[in-house]
Amino acid sequence: MISLNNLIKLKKYLFNKVAKGIKTMNMNPKMLMQLQQRLQTFQQDHPKFLPFLSAVKDNAVQEGSVFAVKVTTPDGRTIESNIRLTANDIETIRMMSNPDNQS
Repeated sequence: MISLNNLIKLKKYLFNKVAKGIKTMNMNPKMLMQLQQRLQTFQQDHPKFLPFLSAVKDNAVQEGSVFAVKVTTPDGRTIESNIRLTANDIETIRMMSNPDNQS
């Protein structure tokens, strides 16, 4: 199972690549294969998560929506945060979702 920490590291890595203007196709092919395998494993371990993200993308990415995140550690501690989406947030989400089709 992929840990939350590793997911965060992967997100930061990919975000940094996009932020530097390096497209995914320019990544090391071995890294792309490893990433694909990891994502397949993640999807098998958490089959409801990607459909959830798709539903959010299709129905909830609109100005004023509140995205709330709550993490509960194995020892019962909780960490929570939320944001109310602005027009700038939505544009950023759209750019990250489709970096090749920016207008």
